[in-house]
Amino acid sequence: MVPLSSRLAIVKRIAASLLCLVFLFGICACGTSTETVELTTENFNKYFFVDCSTANYEEKVTDLLGHKFSEGTADCSLRIGKKVECSPSNVAVTIEVISPTISWDETTQTVMINIYADGSSMGTASFTSETSLPGLLREPSFYTRIKDVSGSVIIKK
Repeated sequence: MVPLSSRLAIVKRIAASLLCLVFLFGICACGTSTETVELTTENFNKYFFVDCSTANYEEKVTDLLGHKFSEGTADCSLRIGKKVECSPSNVAVTIEVISPTISWDETTQTVMINIYADGSSMGTASFTSETSLPGLLREPSFYTRIKDVSGSVIIKK
């Protein structure tokens, strides 16, 4: 028969071995690495998308001594979101909003937007039309161009 002290020593070794295995597997599971990428105008679109849409379009017709004139206002709503899983760090982007639509005075505006930690953000650029004849004014369309970027993203590998 095995003495009690030997049995306790065996149980202690088994318990210690099990604890070592649990600890080692825990370290392996947490062994993910990260990479920090500095954002530039060239790589911004790899990590984020920019959606723009026309909002609050209004046309006002004015009658001046029997002659009608039309003027309009519209906003370009900007929405930014993540394309890939990453954590933004102090990210600010300057976006140029362009309206190629004829009859809009300010065909280009610049908007600076800070991107939140969840990777989302919103912004607006407001446009005013030139004076036009009624029926000739059209709802503007917009497109964007990234002018400047600062900050970085952290990517888990």
